Amino acid sequence: MKRVLKGNAFSMTEVVVASVIFVLASSGIYATIAKTSFAVKGQESRVQAALCGKEIMNGLNRAVASSTWAGGALSIGTHAVTMALYPNCASGVTSASYTVTASGSARAISLTVSW
Repeated sequence: MKRVLKGNAFSMTEVVVASVIFVLASSGIYATIAKTSFAVKGQESRVQAALCGKEIMNGLNRAVASSTWAGGALSIGTHAVTMALYPNCASGVTSASYTVTASGSARAISLTVSW
């Protein structure tokens, strides 16, 4: 003999409404996660470019000597960077260059890193 229980089940309307609410909430969460992951990927490239710039500047700092002022790495003018010399510049960084200007008896360097 089968027993039919009344009032213990969900109606079809309740199931549909709950499903719609679940889909709306899930799509909002998914959109937030997708936007955040896209922003993170952009920041990873920026961090990589910053590490590359730091490595180039450290190399220029090591090159400070009287022999580099007239015709070397720190001579006045714009210089292209050989990317193969810097391991942190291998992935994501397309080019880099720096400009050396005279500032009294010192030199000022402006570095540009493209990614």
